[in-house]
Amino acid sequence: MTVQNTTVVAILAGGRAQRMGGIDKCLLPWGQGTLLSNLLSQISLPVVLNASPPHTRFDDYDLPIVADRFAQQLGPLAGIEACLGWAQAQGFERVVTLAGDMPNLPLDFFEKMRADENTQADLLLATARHGWVQPILGNWSVKLRAPLAQALTQGTRKVRAFTDAQAVQRIPFDYDFININTQADYESVR
Repeated sequence: MTVQNTTVVAILAGGRAQRMGGIDKCLLPWGQGTLLSNLLSQISLPVVLNASPPHTRFDDYDLPIVADRFAQQLGPLAGIEACLGWAQAQGFERVVTLAGDMPNLPLDFFEKMRADENTQADLLLATARHGWVQPILGNWSVKLRAPLAQALTQGTRKVRAFTDAQAVQRIPFDYDFININTQADYESVR
């Protein structure tokens, strides 16, 4: 496998979106398409989508889709674990994780998130303009799959609870990352 193909991007779209009435936020209209198609247009790496079944609603996107391995809906941490397992089985070494409800990324996002892949850090996390760590926006070594699965089994649910217990390298961005959690969020960035 070439260096270029050792990393896959995982878009996390498996949430229940309770504050938005349970809709698939990544399928909200955006520009000439959806939030998902807009996000995909910003990615030049292979992509896998983490989503709950049924997966037919994503047929138009021609993406591999991975469901959480845990039957209970355990949140984005379980989605990351599922994507790490899938990536490892496919021969990838690293997974860059994104939220499916993000309209835009900085132009240099993937370049910066991948620049330090060859360091000893198993986890790189983006930090926003004011130093706020973005635990969903990470570059994860597939070596973290086993400890992550164990943490989930032991009751860890919050991404930050897991990432705070790891040796993390922070990747600074002069950017305010936006994701859509409510109808008001959606209307304010449309």
